[in-house]
Amino acid sequence: MAADTEKANSQKLYFDRVISAIGDRKGVTINSNDETISILIDSDRGTSEILIGSSSDTYAVQKQHFADLRDVLTSLGIKEGASYTPPPLPKRGMTPMIQKSRAEQRQEFEGWQNVWRRIRAAEKNLDLEFELKQMMDYY
Repeated sequence: MAADTEKANSQKLYFDRVISAIGDRKGVTINSNDETISILIDSDRGTSEILIGSSSDTYAVQKQHFADLRDVLTSLGIKEGASYTPPPLPKRGMTPMIQKSRAEQRQEFEGWQNVWRRIRAAEKNLDLEFELKQMMDYY
């Protein structure tokens, strides 16, 4: 019983980290109640909303939630593992306003890459716990 509680706490921790990382991004609104979490992502490429159940769902449902998150991010042009490529330098040099704007763009880009890393870490943890449970049931 203690192992199940520990597993649930671990999955909840990873799930909460993903939701927190997404919520920290600009243009993201998160509404939650006891059963679902609604995430509205508004970017320059469009707007998408995703409904996610609680973190106490089954393995298959949790995997589907992460797959849905990945699909939404990809559809909005937020690609996993992309490299930041700044716009070309202006001919007159960079003013402090341009430097600040580029720093903000880079920070937002890195924030979304962090979201991708957290989703992948949560999925990996979910897979490891599922495999461990399967092995324990087998032996």
